[in-house]
Amino acid sequence: MSEAPPIFVLGCQYEQPLIIFIRTLLILCEMDASRIIGGNSHMITLRDIEEKDAQLIYTWKCDPLIKKLALDYDYSTSLEEQLHDIQFSLQDPDQDYKIILLDNSLSIGYIRINWMDSNKKKAWLRFGLGEKRGHGYSRIALNMYINRLKELGCFRIEAEVYSNNSPSQRILESLGFIKEGIKRKAHFDGTQYIDVYAYGLLIDEKN
Repeated sequence: MSEAPPIFVLGCQYEQPLIIFIRTLLILCEMDASRIIGGNSHMITLRDIEEKDAQLIYTWKCDPLIKKLALDYDYSTSLEEQLHDIQFSLQDPDQDYKIILLDNSLSIGYIRINWMDSNKKKAWLRFGLGEKRGHGYSRIALNMYINRLKELGCFRIEAEVYSNNSPSQRILESLGFIKEGIKRKAHFDGTQYIDVYAYGLLIDEKN
């Protein structure tokens, strides 16, 4: 059986630490939700990233399908680079980097915010799911995270998705994101130039 495509959003050039937000979010984002699948209840939670997660992030970013749908076809990184990225984010009081957990134990993805304005009202979203794809876990985690952003006064969230990444498009649209623009032929996927879709969400309009 073939594996479902990964849920991954945002592009290849953002390998600098990607989360900017007030440290309050680190407390408020310790939250959970349940997902019933096949009669079983599965819990989704978010936790702060740790240095030990570098190997996991490195493994996900080496996945050919993830590179195709969210990074560059010829993207390369190292365990050292991912560890440095995590360390930098942990040292910066204005950054946040969350790991998505299934049943409080299995790390299956992450949520990051790439940028926020000086008033902490507008945010640039990035998220990825490297494990347990196709079960709706990304949507659950994003829904929790966005609700906390709203509590902290954020009113607008932006994201970009490659045109070949339909899973991420469906996730964002199901949450109320609107496709606000198209960067035509803005990304080279290894064989051709493809469009990049710009999404925006006014949090009061979230589904």
